[in-house]
Amino acid sequence: MKDIRAVIFDLDGTLVDSAQDISNAFNHALKPWGMTISVNEARQLTGGGVTELIEKMPLKVGTIPDNEALIRRFFEFYAEHLADNTRPYPQVVETLERLRGYDKVVISRKSESFCIRLLTKLGLLEHFKLVIGGNTVPNPKPSPDPVFYVLFRLDISAEEALMVGDGLADIMAGKAAGVRTVGAAYGYGSRGLWKNADFIIRSPSQLLDVLRLIRERTASTEQWNPASFGIDAMPPESVVCLMSEENSGVVRAIANAHASIVAAADAATAVLRSGGSLIFIGSGSNGLLGVLEAAEIRRMSGLAPEHVRAVVAGMRGGITDPGEIAGDDQEAGREAIKRVAPSDMCLGISASGTTPFVLAALQEARERGAKSWLLTCSEAAQAFLDGVIKVPVGPELIAGSTWFKSGTATKTVLNMISGLTMIRLGGVYDGYMVDLKPSDAKLAKRAAGIIQSITHCSGEEAERLLAESGGNPKIAVVMHDKNISRDEARKLLEEANGSLRAVLNKHKH
Repeated sequence: MKDIRAVIFDLDGTLVDSAQDISNAFNHALKPWGMTISVNEARQLTGGGVTELIEKMPLKVGTIPDNEALIRRFFEFYAEHLADNTRPYPQVVETLERLRGYDKVVISRKSESFCIRLLTKLGLLEHFKLVIGGNTVPNPKPSPDPVFYVLFRLDISAEEALMVGDGLADIMAGKAAGVRTVGAAYGYGSRGLWKNADFIIRSPSQLLDVLRLIRERTASTEQWNPASFGIDAMPPESVVCLMSEENSGVVRAIANAHASIVAAADAATAVLRSGGSLIFIGSGSNGLLGVLEAAEIRRMSGLAPEHVRAVVAGMRGGITDPGEIAGDDQEAGREAIKRVAPSDMCLGISASGTTPFVLAALQEARERGAKSWLLTCSEAAQAFLDGVIKVPVGPELIAGSTWFKSGTATKTVLNMISGLTMIRLGGVYDGYMVDLKPSDAKLAKRAAGIIQSITHCSGEEAERLLAESGGNPKIAVVMHDKNISRDEARKLLEEANGSLRAVLNKHKH
Protein backbone atom coordinates (compact mmCIF):
# COMPACT_ATOMS: atom_id res chain seq x y z
CA MET A 1 0.00 0.00 0.00
CA LYS A 2 1.49 3.35 -1.07
CA ASP A 3 1.50 6.53 0.98
CA ILE A 4 -1.03 9.25 0.16
CA ARG A 5 0.50 12.08 -1.89
CA ALA A 6 -2.59 14.07 -2.89
CA VAL A 7 -5.82 15.01 -1.13
CA ILE A 8 -8.76 15.91 -3.38
CA PHE A 9 -11.50 18.07 -1.84
CA ASP A 10 -15.03 18.86 -2.86
CA LEU A 11 -15.75 22.58 -2.36
CA ASP A 12 -19.32 23.38 -1.27
CA GLY A 13 -20.31 21.45 1.84
CA THR A 14 -16.77 20.15 2.40
CA LEU A 15 -14.39 23.11 2.52
CA VAL A 16 -16.94 25.93 2.71
CA ASP A 17 -20.55 26.50 3.74
CA SER A 18 -21.95 28.45 0.79
CA ALA A 19 -25.65 27.68 1.24
CA GLN A 20 -26.61 31.22 2.33
CA ASP A 21 -25.07 32.88 -0.74
CA ILE A 22 -26.53 30.26 -3.08
CA SER A 23 -29.93 30.75 -1.47
CA ASN A 24 -29.62 34.54 -1.80
CA ALA A 25 -28.69 34.24 -5.48
CA PHE A 26 -31.68 32.02 -6.18
CA ASN A 27 -34.06 34.25 -4.29
CA HIS A 28 -32.83 37.21 -6.34
CA ALA A 29 -33.29 35.19 -9.53
CA LEU A 30 -36.76 34.00 -8.46
CA LYS A 31 -38.01 37.42 -7.40
CA PRO A 32 -39.85 38.19 -10.70
CA TRP A 33 -41.94 35.08 -10.14
CA GLY A 34 -42.59 35.79 -6.45
CA MET A 35 -40.83 32.63 -5.32
CA THR A 36 -38.17 31.87 -2.68
CA ILE A 37 -36.14 28.98 -1.31
CA SER A 38 -34.71 28.60 2.19
CA VAL A 39 -31.08 28.05 3.13
CA ASN A 40 -31.89 24.45 4.09
CA GLU A 41 -33.45 23.86 0.68
CA ALA A 42 -30.32 25.30 -0.94
CA ARG A 43 -28.21 22.86 1.09
CA GLN A 44 -30.35 19.93 -0.06
CA LEU A 45 -30.10 20.98 -3.70
CA THR A 46 -26.41 21.89 -3.77
CA GLY A 47 -24.04 19.28 -5.18
CA GLY A 48 -25.23 18.71 -8.71
CA GLY A 49 -24.15 22.06 -10.11
CA VAL A 50 -26.31 25.10 -10.84
CA THR A 51 -27.93 23.72 -14.01
CA GLU A 52 -29.01 20.52 -12.27
CA LEU A 53 -30.07 22.56 -9.25
CA ILE A 54 -32.31 24.72 -11.44
CA GLU A 55 -33.80 21.61 -13.04
CA LYS A 56 -34.87 20.56 -9.54
CA MET A 57 -36.32 23.98 -8.75
CA PRO A 58 -39.88 23.27 -9.96
CA LEU A 59 -40.05 20.47 -7.42
CA LYS A 60 -39.37 23.03 -4.69
CA VAL A 61 -41.07 26.25 -5.82
CA GLY A 62 -43.49 25.33 -8.59
CA THR A 63 -43.29 25.83 -12.36
CA ILE A 64 -40.77 28.41 -13.58
CA PRO A 65 -41.71 29.88 -16.98
CA ASP A 66 -38.24 31.01 -18.09
CA ASN A 67 -35.25 28.91 -17.03
CA GLU A 68 -32.81 30.89 -19.19
CA ALA A 69 -33.76 34.14 -17.51
CA LEU A 70 -33.51 32.47 -14.11
CA ILE A 71 -30.03 31.13 -14.86
CA ARG A 72 -28.87 34.53 -16.15
CA ARG A 73 -30.19 36.38 -13.08
CA PHE A 74 -28.66 33.76 -10.77
CA PHE A 75 -25.17 33.98 -12.26
CA GLU A 76 -25.18 37.78 -12.49
CA PHE A 77 -26.02 38.08 -8.80
CA TYR A 78 -23.87 35.18 -7.61
CA ALA A 79 -20.79 36.49 -9.44
CA GLU A 80 -20.94 39.66 -7.33
CA HIS A 81 -22.00 38.11 -4.02
CA LEU A 82 -20.52 34.58 -3.97
CA ALA A 83 -18.46 35.29 -0.83
CA ASP A 84 -20.76 37.63 1.11
CA ASN A 85 -21.68 34.96 3.66
CA THR A 86 -19.67 31.94 2.53
CA ARG A 87 -17.00 30.91 5.00
CA PRO A 88 -14.67 27.95 5.47
CA TYR A 89 -15.95 25.37 7.94
CA PRO A 90 -14.33 25.51 11.39
CA GLN A 91 -10.90 23.79 11.37
CA VAL A 92 -10.61 23.89 7.55
CA VAL A 93 -7.86 26.55 7.43
CA GLU A 94 -5.88 24.90 10.22
CA THR A 95 -6.23 21.50 8.56
CA LEU A 96 -5.05 22.82 5.19
CA GLU A 97 -2.03 24.38 6.90
CA ARG A 98 -1.14 21.03 8.44
CA LEU A 99 -1.44 19.33 5.05
CA ARG A 100 1.44 21.30 3.52
CA GLY A 101 3.28 18.09 2.68
CA TYR A 102 0.47 16.94 0.39
CA ASP A 103 -0.68 18.13 -3.03
CA LYS A 104 -4.17 19.51 -2.49
CA VAL A 105 -6.82 19.75 -5.20
CA VAL A 106 -10.38 21.05 -5.45
CA ILE A 107 -12.93 19.27 -7.65
CA SER A 108 -16.32 20.97 -7.88
CA ARG A 109 -19.33 21.01 -10.18
CA LYS A 110 -19.21 24.80 -9.89
CA SER A 111 -17.49 26.46 -12.86
CA GLU A 112 -13.72 26.71 -12.58
CA SER A 113 -13.80 30.52 -12.64
CA PHE A 114 -16.30 30.67 -9.78
CA CYS A 115 -14.21 28.19 -7.77
CA ILE A 116 -11.04 30.23 -8.22
CA ARG A 117 -12.83 33.52 -7.47
CA LEU A 118 -14.38 32.12 -4.28
CA LEU A 119 -11.16 30.52 -3.05
CA THR A 120 -9.29 33.77 -3.75
CA LYS A 121 -11.79 35.91 -1.81
CA LEU A 122 -11.59 33.51 1.14
CA GLY A 123 -7.77 33.41 1.08
CA LEU A 124 -7.69 29.67 0.37
CA LEU A 125 -6.42 29.51 -3.22
CA GLU A 126 -2.75 29.36 -2.20
CA HIS A 127 -3.34 25.96 -0.59
CA PHE A 128 -4.33 24.21 -3.83
CA LYS A 129 -2.18 22.95 -6.67
CA LEU A 130 -5.15 22.35 -8.99
CA VAL A 131 -8.72 23.64 -9.14
CA ILE A 132 -11.03 21.53 -11.31
CA GLY A 133 -14.47 22.97 -12.05
CA GLY A 134 -17.55 21.49 -13.62
CA ASN A 135 -16.44 22.83 -17.00
CA THR A 136 -12.76 21.80 -16.80
CA VAL A 137 -13.35 18.28 -18.13
CA PRO A 138 -16.24 17.05 -20.33
CA ASN A 139 -17.92 14.95 -17.62
CA PRO A 140 -18.17 16.32 -14.07
CA LYS A 141 -18.79 14.34 -10.87
CA PRO A 142 -20.13 11.69 -10.26
CA SER A 143 -18.13 10.68 -13.34
CA PRO A 144 -14.59 9.68 -12.37
CA ASP A 145 -13.18 11.82 -15.21
CA PRO A 146 -12.20 14.79 -12.98
CA VAL A 147 -10.37 12.42 -10.63
CA PHE A 148 -8.60 10.68 -13.52
CA TYR A 149 -7.60 14.12 -14.81
CA VAL A 150 -6.06 15.00 -11.43
CA LEU A 151 -4.14 11.71 -11.30
CA PHE A 152 -2.79 12.41 -14.79
CA ARG A 153 -1.80 16.01 -14.00
CA LEU A 154 -0.05 15.05 -10.75
CA ASP A 155 1.45 11.86 -12.23
CA ILE A 156 0.29 9.68 -9.34
CA SER A 157 -1.59 6.40 -8.99
CA ALA A 158 -5.10 6.07 -7.60
CA GLU A 159 -3.60 4.43 -4.50
CA GLU A 160 -1.72 7.66 -3.77
CA ALA A 161 -4.82 9.90 -3.68
CA LEU A 162 -7.64 10.47 -1.22
CA MET A 163 -11.05 11.93 -2.14
CA VAL A 164 -12.91 13.99 0.49
CA GLY A 165 -16.52 15.09 0.00
CA ASP A 166 -19.91 15.50 1.63
CA GLY A 167 -21.98 14.19 -1.28
CA LEU A 168 -22.60 10.80 -2.81
CA ALA A 169 -21.35 12.17 -6.15
CA ASP A 170 -17.94 12.80 -4.55
CA ILE A 171 -17.72 9.28 -3.15
CA MET A 172 -18.93 7.72 -6.42
CA ALA A 173 -16.34 9.64 -8.45
CA GLY A 174 -13.52 8.61 -6.13
CA LYS A 175 -14.61 4.97 -5.98
CA ALA A 176 -14.97 4.73 -9.75
CA ALA A 177 -11.42 6.04 -10.14
CA GLY A 178 -10.07 3.56 -7.59
CA VAL A 179 -9.32 6.24 -5.01
CA ARG A 180 -9.97 5.82 -1.29
CA THR A 181 -12.77 8.06 -0.10
CA VAL A 182 -13.63 10.09 3.00
CA GLY A 183 -17.19 11.18 3.71
CA ALA A 184 -17.49 14.63 5.34
CA ALA A 185 -20.47 14.06 7.64
CA TYR A 186 -20.27 17.64 8.94
CA GLY A 187 -21.28 19.05 5.54
CA TYR A 188 -24.53 19.06 3.61
CA GLY A 189 -24.57 15.28 3.71
CA SER A 190 -26.01 12.80 1.27
CA ARG A 191 -28.00 9.60 1.49
CA GLY A 192 -25.66 6.67 0.98
CA LEU A 193 -22.60 8.53 2.25
CA TRP A 194 -22.14 6.40 5.36
CA LYS A 195 -22.23 3.01 3.68
CA ASN A 196 -20.21 4.00 0.60
CA ALA A 197 -17.24 5.99 1.93
CA ASP A 198 -14.11 4.20 3.16
CA PHE A 199 -13.86 6.63 6.08
CA ILE A 200 -16.26 9.03 7.77
CA ILE A 201 -15.16 12.26 9.48
CA ARG A 202 -17.27 14.60 11.60
CA SER A 203 -14.87 17.53 11.47
CA PRO A 204 -12.16 18.63 8.99
CA SER A 205 -9.36 17.99 11.50
CA GLN A 206 -10.27 14.29 11.63
CA LEU A 207 -8.86 14.03 8.11
CA LEU A 208 -5.42 14.19 9.73
CA ASP A 209 -6.29 11.09 11.76
CA VAL A 210 -7.40 9.26 8.61
CA LEU A 211 -4.11 10.07 6.91
CA ARG A 212 -2.20 8.96 10.00
CA LEU A 213 -4.02 5.63 10.01
CA ILE A 214 -3.22 5.05 6.35
CA ARG A 215 0.39 6.09 6.85
CA GLU A 216 0.99 3.90 9.88
CA ARG A 217 -0.66 0.91 8.24
CA THR A 218 -1.51 -0.59 11.63
CA ALA A 219 -3.88 -3.53 11.77
CA SER A 220 -7.28 -2.13 10.86
CA THR A 221 -8.85 -3.59 13.99
CA GLU A 222 -6.45 -1.55 16.16
CA GLN A 223 -6.94 1.75 14.35
CA TRP A 224 -8.99 4.65 15.62
CA ASN A 225 -12.33 5.00 13.84
CA PRO A 226 -13.05 8.66 12.93
CA ALA A 227 -16.78 7.89 13.18
CA SER A 228 -16.32 7.54 16.95
CA PHE A 229 -15.38 11.19 17.41
CA GLY A 230 -17.54 12.56 20.24
CA ILE A 231 -19.17 9.18 20.87
CA ASP A 232 -18.97 9.66 24.64
CA ALA A 233 -21.10 12.83 24.32
CA MET A 234 -23.74 11.35 22.01
CA PRO A 235 -27.28 10.47 23.13
CA PRO A 236 -27.64 6.71 23.74
CA GLU A 237 -29.98 6.33 20.75
CA SER A 238 -27.36 7.92 18.47
CA VAL A 239 -24.67 5.54 19.73
CA VAL A 240 -26.89 2.53 19.02
CA CYS A 241 -27.69 3.86 15.53
CA LEU A 242 -23.98 4.38 14.87
CA MET A 243 -23.20 0.84 16.03
CA SER A 244 -25.89 -0.54 13.73
CA GLU A 245 -24.52 1.47 10.81
CA GLU A 246 -21.00 0.19 11.48
CA ASN A 247 -22.26 -3.40 11.67
CA SER A 248 -23.82 -3.10 8.22
CA GLY A 249 -20.29 -3.34 6.83
CA VAL A 250 -19.82 -6.75 8.45
CA VAL A 251 -22.32 -8.34 6.07
CA ARG A 252 -20.52 -6.90 3.03
CA ALA A 253 -17.13 -8.06 4.30
CA ILE A 254 -18.43 -11.59 4.84
CA ALA A 255 -20.05 -11.65 1.40
CA ASN A 256 -16.64 -10.96 -0.14
CA ALA A 257 -15.19 -13.97 1.72
CA HIS A 258 -17.74 -16.58 0.62
CA ALA A 259 -15.28 -18.50 -1.58
CA SER A 260 -12.69 -18.90 1.18
CA ILE A 261 -15.40 -19.83 3.71
CA VAL A 262 -16.56 -22.65 1.43
CA ALA A 263 -12.96 -23.79 0.91
CA ALA A 264 -12.37 -23.91 4.68
CA ALA A 265 -15.57 -25.91 5.20
CA ASP A 266 -14.49 -28.31 2.44
CA ALA A 267 -11.16 -28.85 4.19
CA ALA A 268 -12.84 -29.38 7.57
CA THR A 269 -15.31 -31.84 6.04
CA ALA A 270 -12.53 -33.91 4.50
CA VAL A 271 -10.58 -33.98 7.78
CA LEU A 272 -13.54 -35.01 9.95
CA ARG A 273 -14.79 -37.57 7.42
CA SER A 274 -11.37 -39.25 7.43
CA GLY A 275 -11.29 -39.46 11.23
CA GLY A 276 -9.06 -36.44 11.84
CA SER A 277 -9.62 -33.57 14.26
CA LEU A 278 -10.73 -29.96 13.81
CA ILE A 279 -8.89 -27.70 16.26
CA PHE A 280 -9.74 -24.04 16.85
CA ILE A 281 -6.86 -21.87 18.09
CA GLY A 282 -7.25 -18.42 19.61
CA SER A 283 -6.40 -15.92 22.30
CA GLY A 284 -8.69 -13.79 24.45
CA SER A 285 -12.26 -13.37 23.24
CA ASN A 286 -11.37 -15.02 19.92
CA GLY A 287 -10.24 -18.09 21.82
CA LEU A 288 -13.57 -18.20 23.64
CA LEU A 289 -15.39 -18.08 20.30
CA GLY A 290 -13.40 -21.17 19.33
CA VAL A 291 -14.46 -22.90 22.56
CA LEU A 292 -18.11 -22.09 21.88
CA GLU A 293 -17.93 -23.27 18.27
CA ALA A 294 -16.25 -26.56 19.19
CA ALA A 295 -18.91 -27.21 21.84
CA GLU A 296 -21.76 -26.48 19.42
CA ILE A 297 -20.29 -28.71 16.70
CA ARG A 298 -19.94 -31.60 19.14
CA ARG A 299 -23.51 -31.13 20.32
CA MET A 300 -24.85 -30.87 16.78
CA SER A 301 -22.85 -33.76 15.33
CA GLY A 302 -22.24 -36.17 18.18
CA LEU A 303 -18.50 -36.05 17.45
CA ALA A 304 -16.20 -36.88 20.34
CA PRO A 305 -14.28 -34.07 22.13
CA GLU A 306 -10.97 -35.32 20.74
CA HIS A 307 -12.25 -34.75 17.20
CA VAL A 308 -13.46 -31.16 17.70
CA ARG A 309 -11.72 -29.06 20.32
CA ALA A 310 -10.29 -25.60 21.03
CA VAL A 311 -6.88 -24.45 22.19
CA VAL A 312 -6.89 -21.07 23.96
CA ALA A 313 -3.84 -19.07 25.04
CA GLY A 314 -3.39 -19.14 28.81
CA MET A 315 -6.53 -21.15 29.53
CA ARG A 316 -6.16 -23.63 32.36
CA GLY A 317 -9.36 -25.61 32.77
CA GLY A 318 -11.85 -22.71 32.85
CA ILE A 319 -12.99 -20.12 30.35
CA THR A 320 -13.62 -17.14 32.62
CA ASP A 321 -10.16 -15.70 32.04
CA PRO A 322 -8.49 -16.95 28.86
CA GLY A 323 -5.31 -14.95 29.47
CA GLU A 324 -4.84 -12.02 27.07
CA ILE A 325 -1.12 -11.69 27.86
CA ALA A 326 -0.57 -15.33 26.92
CA GLY A 327 -1.45 -14.36 23.34
CA ASP A 328 2.11 -13.04 22.96
CA ASP A 329 3.69 -16.38 23.95
CA GLN A 330 4.92 -18.05 20.76
CA GLU A 331 6.51 -20.96 22.60
CA ALA A 332 3.21 -21.69 24.35
CA GLY A 333 1.50 -21.71 20.97
CA ARG A 334 3.94 -24.26 19.60
CA GLU A 335 3.69 -26.37 22.75
CA ALA A 336 -0.13 -26.33 22.75
CA ILE A 337 -0.27 -28.00 19.36
CA LYS A 338 2.35 -30.72 19.90
CA ARG A 339 -0.23 -33.53 19.66
CA VAL A 340 -1.53 -32.49 16.26
CA ALA A 341 -1.43 -35.15 13.52
CA PRO A 342 -1.13 -34.88 9.72
CA SER A 343 -4.78 -35.90 9.47
CA ASP A 344 -5.92 -32.84 11.48
CA MET A 345 -6.93 -29.28 10.60
CA CYS A 346 -6.11 -26.23 12.73
CA LEU A 347 -8.18 -23.07 12.31
CA GLY A 348 -6.55 -20.06 13.94
CA ILE A 349 -8.71 -17.11 14.96
CA SER A 350 -7.04 -13.68 15.16
CA ALA A 351 -8.82 -10.40 14.47
CA SER A 352 -5.54 -8.64 13.67
CA GLY A 353 -4.05 -11.68 11.95
CA THR A 354 -0.83 -11.16 13.91
CA THR A 355 -1.40 -12.83 17.32
CA PRO A 356 1.94 -14.56 18.12
CA PHE A 357 0.38 -17.52 20.00
CA VAL A 358 -1.98 -18.28 17.11
CA LEU A 359 0.57 -17.91 14.31
CA ALA A 360 3.17 -19.99 16.15
CA ALA A 361 0.62 -22.76 16.74
CA LEU A 362 -0.44 -22.72 13.09
CA GLN A 363 3.16 -22.85 11.89
CA GLU A 364 3.91 -25.77 14.23
CA ALA A 365 0.81 -27.58 12.96
CA ARG A 366 1.85 -26.99 9.35
CA GLU A 367 5.32 -28.35 10.02
CA ARG A 368 3.71 -31.49 11.47
CA GLY A 369 1.71 -31.99 8.28
CA ALA A 370 -1.68 -30.72 9.47
CA LYS A 371 -3.84 -28.29 7.52
CA SER A 372 -3.42 -24.72 8.80
CA TRP A 373 -6.06 -22.04 8.21
CA LEU A 374 -6.43 -18.50 9.57
CA LEU A 375 -9.63 -16.50 10.11
CA THR A 376 -8.84 -12.78 10.41
CA CYS A 377 -10.64 -9.45 10.27
CA SER A 378 -7.67 -7.74 8.60
CA GLU A 379 -5.68 -8.15 5.39
CA ALA A 380 -2.93 -10.08 7.16
CA ALA A 381 -1.66 -13.36 5.70
CA GLN A 382 1.26 -15.76 6.09
CA ALA A 383 2.89 -17.72 3.29
CA PHE A 384 2.95 -21.01 5.23
CA LEU A 385 -0.85 -21.19 5.60
CA ASP A 386 -3.04 -23.52 3.57
CA GLY A 387 -5.77 -20.91 3.46
CA VAL A 388 -6.88 -17.56 4.87
CA ILE A 389 -10.40 -16.22 5.41
CA LYS A 390 -10.15 -12.42 5.35
CA VAL A 391 -13.10 -10.42 6.66
CA PRO A 392 -11.73 -6.85 6.94
CA VAL A 393 -14.42 -4.95 8.86
CA GLY A 394 -12.30 -1.85 9.51
CA PRO A 395 -11.58 0.04 12.73
CA GLU A 396 -13.83 -0.55 15.72
CA LEU A 397 -15.88 2.30 17.21
CA ILE A 398 -13.89 1.67 20.39
CA ALA A 399 -10.34 1.23 19.11
CA GLY A 400 -9.00 -2.28 19.58
CA SER A 401 -12.27 -3.65 21.02
CA THR A 402 -12.40 -6.60 18.67
CA TRP A 403 -15.38 -8.19 20.42
CA PHE A 404 -17.59 -5.69 18.54
CA LYS A 405 -17.55 -5.73 14.70
CA SER A 406 -14.68 -8.20 14.51
CA GLY A 407 -16.36 -10.48 17.04
CA THR A 408 -19.63 -10.36 15.13
CA ALA A 409 -17.88 -11.17 11.85
CA THR A 410 -15.78 -13.93 13.42
CA LYS A 411 -18.73 -15.64 15.10
CA THR A 412 -20.78 -15.44 11.89
CA VAL A 413 -18.01 -16.95 9.76
CA LEU A 414 -17.37 -19.71 12.31
CA ASN A 415 -21.09 -20.52 12.25
CA MET A 416 -20.97 -20.70 8.46
CA ILE A 417 -17.97 -23.02 8.46
CA SER A 418 -19.37 -25.35 11.12
CA GLY A 419 -22.89 -25.29 9.67
CA LEU A 420 -21.70 -26.07 6.15
CA THR A 421 -19.36 -28.76 7.46
CA MET A 422 -22.17 -30.46 9.37
CA ILE A 423 -24.40 -30.32 6.28
CA ARG A 424 -21.64 -31.85 4.14
CA LEU A 425 -21.11 -34.62 6.73
CA GLY A 426 -24.79 -35.50 6.66
CA GLY A 427 -25.64 -34.06 10.03
CA VAL A 428 -28.50 -31.94 8.66
CA TYR A 429 -31.65 -33.05 6.85
CA ASP A 430 -34.24 -30.47 5.75
CA GLY A 431 -32.95 -28.13 8.45
CA TYR A 432 -33.08 -30.74 11.24
CA MET A 433 -29.98 -31.71 13.25
CA VAL A 434 -30.23 -35.45 12.63
CA ASP A 435 -26.88 -36.17 14.32
CA LEU A 436 -27.92 -34.30 17.46
CA LYS A 437 -26.50 -35.82 20.64
CA PRO A 438 -29.31 -35.81 23.27
CA SER A 439 -27.15 -35.23 26.33
CA ASP A 440 -29.96 -33.88 28.53
CA ALA A 441 -33.76 -33.98 28.81
CA LYS A 442 -34.22 -30.87 26.67
CA LEU A 443 -32.12 -32.25 23.82
CA ALA A 444 -33.74 -35.69 24.13
CA LYS A 445 -37.13 -34.04 23.64
CA ARG A 446 -35.78 -32.15 20.64
CA ALA A 447 -34.28 -35.33 19.15
CA ALA A 448 -37.59 -37.18 19.49
CA GLY A 449 -39.33 -34.21 17.87
CA ILE A 450 -36.92 -34.39 14.93
CA ILE A 451 -37.70 -38.08 14.43
CA GLN A 452 -41.43 -37.42 14.64
CA SER A 453 -41.25 -34.50 12.16
CA ILE A 454 -39.35 -36.49 9.53
CA THR A 455 -41.18 -39.84 9.87
CA HIS A 456 -44.61 -38.52 10.89
CA CYS A 457 -44.76 -41.20 13.57
CA SER A 458 -46.36 -40.73 16.99
CA GLY A 459 -44.55 -39.14 19.90
CA GLU A 460 -44.35 -42.45 21.73
CA GLU A 461 -42.94 -44.18 18.65
CA ALA A 462 -40.34 -41.44 18.24
CA GLU A 463 -39.18 -41.86 21.83
CA ARG A 464 -38.96 -45.64 21.38
CA LEU A 465 -36.96 -45.28 18.17
CA LEU A 466 -34.61 -42.80 19.82
CA ALA A 467 -33.93 -45.23 22.66
CA GLU A 468 -33.43 -48.21 20.35
CA SER A 469 -31.13 -46.24 18.04
CA GLY A 470 -28.75 -45.48 20.87
CA GLY A 471 -29.80 -41.82 20.93
CA ASN A 472 -29.13 -41.07 17.24
CA PRO A 473 -32.06 -39.40 15.40
CA LYS A 474 -30.61 -40.22 11.97
CA ILE A 475 -30.32 -43.93 12.70
CA ALA A 476 -33.79 -43.86 14.23
CA VAL A 477 -35.30 -42.37 11.05
CA VAL A 478 -33.70 -45.08 8.88
CA MET A 479 -34.86 -47.80 11.30
CA HIS A 480 -38.43 -46.53 10.99
CA ASP A 481 -38.37 -45.94 7.24
CA LYS A 482 -36.81 -49.33 6.37
CA ASN A 483 -38.18 -51.29 9.32
CA ILE A 484 -34.68 -52.57 10.08
CA SER A 485 -32.41 -52.92 13.10
CA ARG A 486 -30.02 -50.31 14.44
CA ASP A 487 -26.96 -52.11 13.06
CA GLU A 488 -28.54 -52.43 9.61
CA ALA A 489 -29.47 -48.74 9.62
CA ARG A 490 -25.97 -47.76 10.67
CA LYS A 491 -24.47 -49.82 7.84
CA LEU A 492 -26.68 -48.17 5.23
CA LEU A 493 -25.65 -44.73 6.49
CA GLU A 494 -21.96 -45.65 6.47
CA GLU A 495 -22.27 -46.77 2.84
CA ALA A 496 -23.86 -43.39 2.02
CA ASN A 497 -21.16 -41.36 3.83
CA GLY A 498 -23.66 -40.45 6.53
CA SER A 499 -26.23 -38.93 4.16
CA LEU A 500 -29.76 -39.60 5.38
CA ARG A 501 -31.20 -38.22 2.15
CA ALA A 502 -29.13 -40.63 0.06
CA VAL A 503 -30.33 -43.60 2.13
CA LEU A 504 -33.99 -42.59 2.01
CA ASN A 505 -33.89 -41.88 -1.74
CA LYS A 506 -31.88 -44.95 -2.73
CA HIS A 507 -33.73 -47.47 -0.64
CA LYS A 508 -37.33 -46.41 -1.15
CA HIS A 509 -39.92 -49.15 -0.80
